[in-house]
Amino acid sequence: MRRDNVNDYLAFIAVAREQSFTKAAAQLGISQSALSYTIRTLEGKLGLRLLTRTTRSVSLTEAGERLLSAIGPRFDEIESEIAALSAMRDK
Repeated sequence: MRRDNVNDYLAFIAVAREQSFTKAAAQLGISQSALSYTIRTLEGKLGLRLLTRTTRSVSLTEAGERLLSAIGPRFDEIESEIAALSAMRDK
């Protein structure tokens, strides 16, 4: 995996978990349009639609559900380990 893709996957996880571009963009500190572009680009690279968007909702496609269940817990583990290392530094 290329390094620049990590942020794309983090953006996808945020949108998938929040089921909202507005909330995910606020959480990530970026604009909704930048987030939308990131997701469209990721879907283009994968050649799969990950999210179904309507004017009122965002939901995962089958491919999106599969990707979230595969990578979501791994990113959570990475964040937990980084927090644990940070706690070690503070001791």
